[in-house]
Amino acid sequence: MKAIPETGAKPTFSTESGVSNLTVSLAADAEHTHVIDWVDFSYEDATNAAPTEISIIDDFDTVLWRWQILDNLVGLARFIPFPGGIYGTKGKRLRVTLSNTGPTASLNVRSR
Repeated sequence: MKAIPETGAKPTFSTESGVSNLTVSLAADAEHTHVIDWVDFSYEDATNAAPTEISIIDDFDTVLWRWQILDNLVGLARFIPFPGGIYGTKGKRLRVTLSNTGPTASLNVRSR
């Protein structure tokens, strides 16, 4: 995480859902830096969910954060906070991806 001052921006909430890989993309903005405060995800039918991972990737395809979801954790909804936030690069997009191979999943992201 980069230690830069609070952006002061109003929080936004983005959601994606579906049965295949999910991506929330925060569009590039020449004047601003995206900050991700938290992500959460859940499955509609946890009994058929397969092991997967969730990642935050910048515009340079650099993985800023990654978490592999183990078999015994797949069925649980997860709220993952990032105290202080995960900062992108000014003028570049950020993507949050959930690799999903199974039932309908939902991915939620709070950013500013």
